[in-house]
Amino acid sequence: REKKSLLVVLIVVVIAWVVLAIIFGLTDLEISTAVVDQNSGWGIFGADYGEWPGYTLIAVSIAILVSGSVKDKKKRLYFPIILVSIGFILIAAGLIIDSQRARLVGGGIAFGVLFFLVLFNKRDWSEFKPIAAVIFLLAIINPLIFVQTIKFSVGRVRFRDLASIAEYTPWFVVNFGATKGESFPSGHAAMGWMLLPFL
Repeated sequence: REKKSLLVVLIVVVIAWVVLAIIFGLTDLEISTAVVDQNSGWGIFGADYGEWPGYTLIAVSIAILVSGSVKDKKKRLYFPIILVSIGFILIAAGLIIDSQRARLVGGGIAFGVLFFLVLFNKRDWSEFKPIAAVIFLLAIINPLIFVQTIKFSVGRVRFRDLASIAEYTPWFVVNFGATKGESFPSGHAAMGWMLLPFL
């Protein structure tokens, strides 16, 4: 009975996704034209920092998976401290070469792992291993393999980067790298999926 109700929910979700994909695929340009505001503070913040929570969760998951079985609390800290150090090195490199991406990834790693250590250092990390494994697998399958592989093949220009409306293409039109666009599939949305295991 429980499996049947889960299957019904899954079917409803898939049907809703397909219907919404068709609707938004046909009205994407109108929606973007109506909604996009190049001067929106929240929009700029989301574009710049929207992937940060994903990098944080991935780094914390790796720390848990590598050190989660170590019983000695001092030895358990070795790998997370290495991750925090790598994060700060990335931040410093990002400042030196003026790379926001390096600063963003470095900050996600360094501050995410530090935050986890402060909150959960006294707990048994092995209890977090199942959710860490799910998040790590989601990170490999969705943002790393699926999104990055498809994104460069589709070549869709971000709406905010269009020189003119003539460059616009619907999400389902594949340009096979004809443009330098990287808007579909969305890396920000993929990183948002990292939060699903917590639900």
